[in-house]
Amino acid sequence: MTGNSSRETEPNVVLAVLSLGFLMTFIDLTVMNIAIPAISADLSAGMDNLLWAVNSYVLVVSFLLITMGRLGDIVGTRNMFLLGVALFSAASAGVGGSRTAAQIIAFRALQGVGTAMLLPQTLAILVLVFPAEKRGAAFGTWGTVAGAAAIAGPSLGGLVVSTVGWRWIFLINVPIGLLVLPLGWRFLPKDKSSKNTSLDILGAALISIVLFAVTYIFMEVRNDGWNFVMQVLGGVAVAAGLILFRQQSLRQDRSPLIPFGLFSATGFATMNLVIGCSSISVVALMLIISIFLQSGLGYSALYAGLAIVPASLMSMLLARYMGGLTDRYSGRNVVFSGLLISAVGVVFLIWVMNQAAHLSVAADAAGLGRVPEGFWYFIAPMVLVGIGNACVVAPTNATAMRCVPSELAGAASGIFNTVRQIGFVGAVTLTDFVIEWRIGQPLDIKVQKDAALIAQSLPDAMWLPAAAMIVGAVVCRTGREGNKK
Repeated sequence: MTGNSSRETEPNVVLAVLSLGFLMTFIDLTVMNIAIPAISADLSAGMDNLLWAVNSYVLVVSFLLITMGRLGDIVGTRNMFLLGVALFSAASAGVGGSRTAAQIIAFRALQGVGTAMLLPQTLAILVLVFPAEKRGAAFGTWGTVAGAAAIAGPSLGGLVVSTVGWRWIFLINVPIGLLVLPLGWRFLPKDKSSKNTSLDILGAALISIVLFAVTYIFMEVRNDGWNFVMQVLGGVAVAAGLILFRQQSLRQDRSPLIPFGLFSATGFATMNLVIGCSSISVVALMLIISIFLQSGLGYSALYAGLAIVPASLMSMLLARYMGGLTDRYSGRNVVFSGLLISAVGVVFLIWVMNQAAHLSVAADAAGLGRVPEGFWYFIAPMVLVGIGNACVVAPTNATAMRCVPSELAGAASGIFNTVRQIGFVGAVTLTDFVIEWRIGQPLDIKVQKDAALIAQSLPDAMWLPAAAMIVGAVVCRTGREGNKK
């Protein structure tokens, strides 16, 4: 770099390249659910088998994030990012060309490997490129991309599936990957590999066992119950976790997989707990409100989606600004305020849901030609939730990573993203249990006929995400102080 303008513009180019790679994986995650019915019809495959096309991806990402994040510290974050993009793109071509459900599941698992390789490197490279006082705005842009993907994924996926076919929601990743690879090679920082460190193979194996078992239990316990397999997996997770802790304690001076010093970095441990609570709250809220609107009030998928859009839209529009606030003020205060705003929004939403539960919504009222009764009531509380979420996503990332040493950024990002991922998976199970408890029977939206029961019961289930937000706010306030400006 030879001039001031170069120094000013190159970090933004790096941010654009990283955002494009991240956008590719995030949209792909959201569109898979849209594509399942079309894939089932095209391949004559059972829905239960195709659900494992979603689950295999989630499982692989969950148990590899920490290992791949640490590996990035060792072999270089740019190298890992580019390898992840290449593998993800190749696996996407494999999914698009699959002829059986088994092939789709296998290639989706490979996509998960690619995502686990590239995702931790995005945050780690931002730490390398942006100075601490400018990371908040950078992470805000990262959050804007996530918000855009949350909005665009389902709508674009539905459009592609209904026009050119389901295969193209995966094949489109190939040209995107081919664009990211040369740009990444040209503009991403050429960080040196660490010759004095090596991957902790035993630690990687142990953490993979723990995370695989925990993720699988969260995903399947709601279907299978706490049966013998779940009990064995639970025992294996506990035993492997205890061995891992002991093994890592003895290895702290020899390139550990999980450097314990990270948790003494200002804000890191606290923000990990906060992002876990936030992940549970967001996923639980979206699941509950989607079921309430469609199965309880009879809204079409279109209007149920439109009712949720204000939250994603506000989060996307405000993410960069809220992230930038952490460059000037205490990140912990920004996150704490966001959690309280979101909690207020959820309480408001509970009130709206209780009012809407008494409305009579005819099935044809959810059609394109007529806005369902009560639709506009949901806009204000969802706007509040979106504003609060904007104060949480990017500021939590920025506060967690601000004081992390650059040589440990990959490990830190892997841990942070793993906590987020486990929160997502755990939220589905917790939500299922709470809904079943409230309606007094297992919920099967395919056969459930009692819409009034769902409409009257689910507002109380919304206290789950509200509680998660309040717990997160308490942790944020009482935990170790974040950055002070």
